[in-house]
Amino acid sequence: MIVAALLLGGRGDEVVRPGDADRRDPVTVPVSKAVVLDAEMLSGGVARESVAAVVADDGIVTELRIQSGASVAPRDVIGAVEDIPIVALKVPFPLWRDISEGMRGADVVAVEAALVSVGALPGPGSGVADRQFFDALASLDPRLGNPPLRPHSVAPVGEGGAVLVASGVAVGTKLDDDTFLAIDRAASAIAVSDAGLSAGWVEVGHGIDLFDQDGAQIWSGSVTGVTAGEETTVISVDGPDAVPEKVAGARIVVGTSDGPVLAVPRAAISTRPDGTLSTTVRDGAKETSVTVTTGVCGRDLCEILTSEPVLEVGDLLVVD
Repeated sequence: MIVAALLLGGRGDEVVRPGDADRRDPVTVPVSKAVVLDAEMLSGGVARESVAAVVADDGIVTELRIQSGASVAPRDVIGAVEDIPIVALKVPFPLWRDISEGMRGADVVAVEAALVSVGALPGPGSGVADRQFFDALASLDPRLGNPPLRPHSVAPVGEGGAVLVASGVAVGTKLDDDTFLAIDRAASAIAVSDAGLSAGWVEVGHGIDLFDQDGAQIWSGSVTGVTAGEETTVISVDGPDAVPEKVAGARIVVGTSDGPVLAVPRAAISTRPDGTLSTTVRDGAKETSVTVTTGVCGRDLCEILTSEPVLEVGDLLVVD
């Protein structure tokens, strides 16, 4: 009896089915105020890029204060090769020549700036490897106070941190092409495992947001360079902070509206034969065609710059 009652039911249990009039009613969506974002997630694995720079691959290691795999920071003395010390400094490139007293050049300027940044040299520098230059080096290690400054005496590290690569190296090791001292420094770049596909559309000046493995945004900046490789796209970036060590995803921001703006779904906008854009407002049974111009358009929403007649928040638009 209970089963029969459930099957038969009463009028309160009757299923309401749409009639012909309901089927003829179009689907509508409201005009809203929103921040419109034109952005695309990068496909493929994403990781912070690193750059390895060989510091010394010749001579005998006579001192090693930091072990392979350990972090290296500016001002750290890593060790020495044939009693010539190696100090970590924030320079953008490895040194390529001996720097003698009185010399000038990009390498001198870079080392000067690094010495200023660690407080060893009062800035700004003179651009000359003068006595003050070598006295500042001596404050890091007295052995560096006597010219010249050898190329392998400076290990380049960056803002994002660095680690020492010295596999199989110990005091007494003779360095060569296979056994060497190097610095693996975090670059201001990310590598995308996409066989170079992102290089086809990512451009300098685009915004970029980085995300952790939980999908939370952890960094935001701008694109400063794009390089396609056989396996990856390397995207150089700039931002207020160093690129985080662990990155799980990245989003390229092509454009964004200036705060919350009048926004409508892309599906509600159509193109007329003359090329103008329009949307249709439905008020009860009445439909009105509205000419619009758009600003930033994302995957789902478009910013409305002008509309005639004027659109207002809450207006219902017909979706084709």
